[in-house]
Amino acid sequence: MRERPIPRTIKFVAKYLEDLSNTKPVAEWAVDHIERIEHILYSYENLISTVNSVSNCSPLLEAMPNIKRLKATLKGKGLPRFAEMSQGNFALGLREAKCPMLYGQKNKYSDPTTLTHEDISYAIATPSMDTGPEALAVGMIGHLGERTFFQWARKNGYIPKGGWKKDYLLQALNEGLMLKIVRGEKSSLLHFFLKPNTEGGLGWLNMDKLNTFKTRVREIQQNGDYFTNTQ
Repeated sequence: MRERPIPRTIKFVAKYLEDLSNTKPVAEWAVDHIERIEHILYSYENLISTVNSVSNCSPLLEAMPNIKRLKATLKGKGLPRFAEMSQGNFALGLREAKCPMLYGQKNKYSDPTTLTHEDISYAIATPSMDTGPEALAVGMIGHLGERTFFQWARKNGYIPKGGWKKDYLLQALNEGLMLKIVRGEKSSLLHFFLKPNTEGGLGWLNMDKLNTFKTRVREIQQNGDYFTNTQ
C-alpha cells in the first residue's frame, strides 16, 4: 500500500531540514495530527481564494499594497493554489528555503547588534521561533509554500523588479487574512498570525495593523461596497 502523500511529504521535509533544531518535534507533531495539517493547508488555499476574489482594479487595493503589487507582477493571472503550483516546484522550493532557514537559526543565537539589514532580509526566522509546534507548522507551510510559488512564478515568466524576496507572497496573504476578518469571515490562521510567540502564535500580525486596515477599508467603502468584486 502506498503511503499517504502528506505523511510522506512530512518525512521528506524533516529529513532535508534535520539540521534545524525544531524540525524533529514539529514533524512528530505533524505526523500525529495529519487532520490539522490538512486543515492548515485548506486555510492557506482559502486565503489564496480571498486574494483572487479582489478585482485587479478594485479601490480596495489601495488598502492592500502587497496584494496590488502581487497582482501587477502576475499580470492579471490568478494566484494558483499550493496544490497546483507544487508539481515539479516543491522540492526546488524546499531546497531554496533551507539555507535561509539555517541562517535564521544562526541569527537567533547571534548578538542582534551585529546583524545587518542583509542578514535579517535573507534569513527565514520562523522555524526557529520559541512557540508551539502547530504554530511552527503553520509558519513552515507558509514559507515553503512561498518558495514553491517563487519557483512556479519564475518558470512562468512572472518575476518582479529586483526578483522574488522573502515575504513577498506571505505579506499578500496577510492582507488577505485581514480582508477576511473585515468581511466577517473566519480563518483558523488568525490565531497563529495574530498571537505572539509567548501565546503559541507567530506574531505575523498585530491588532494595531488590523485596526488600521479596518479604518482604511471603511474610508474606501464610503465610495461604495467593493467586497463583491471578483476577478
